[in-house]
Amino acid sequence: FFVDEKGKAEGRGTYICYAEECLNKAIKTKRIEKTLGLTLNEELCNNIRGVIIEREVKKQNQYPLKV
Repeated sequence: FFVDEKGKAEGRGTYICYAEECLNKAIKTKRIEKTLGLTLNEELCNNIRGVIIEREVKKQNQYPLKV
């Protein structure tokens, strides 16, 4: 299991938006587990959460803050 940020890897996959709320909902409803046929443990959830947070930080630092 790994996170494919570009969506180009071969094999089964599932899409989730880059928002922590979406991940939390997918975990709560076991949507990722049902789609991929695997059990998510805390480490896998944290890996996905880390990618989401990292992307948000990059996105925030990419554009200057206009005030």
